[in-house]
Amino acid sequence: MLDNRYHRSAEDLPATSSDKTYLGKRQMDWLKNALLASKATFKFVASGSQVTNEANKYECMRQYQREFDDLLGFIAQQHIEGVVFLSGDRHFSEILRYAPTGSYPIYEITASPLSSGAFKNIATDKKEGNNPQRVTNALCNTQNYLQISIDGEPKQRRLSATCYDGTGKAIFTHTINANDLR
Repeated sequence: MLDNRYHRSAEDLPATSSDKTYLGKRQMDWLKNALLASKATFKFVASGSQVTNEANKYECMRQYQREFDDLLGFIAQQHIEGVVFLSGDRHFSEILRYAPTGSYPIYEITASPLSSGAFKNIATDKKEGNNPQRVTNALCNTQNYLQISIDGEPKQRRLSATCYDGTGKAIFTHTINANDLR
């Protein structure tokens, strides 16, 4: 779990500024070491705000380009398999697929809101309405929650993320095979 507020620089600093931090050096070093040491099939990195969303105009690690490039470059260079980002605070839920050059696709599962108001106009938002990173049919803009489950034999693990509305009705399910995160 990351603290994406304490060390974060002001959002109006240019994205490429060498002074602009999202996690800060100490936390970034901790995260890299934790990823290297993990033997888990799926390595969940939880952040209060989104990490990979190119269309997010609010709080997102993508707006802190130096640290974003550093982290994703490290994952690719070190051949760290199975990284999945978990995030929230968007007032809608979605699954994103980011395809960095030289690496496997990175998924981000955003779950929000369970108890606050929902951003019902996401579909009409010019920048995010048709986000090309969003997995097809993996958007919910009502109050909801997500459940993640993992199953399968050790060499064939699958992660399933199911979004439910406030009544418990399934809105969408998306499955990610561990073999696709290598």
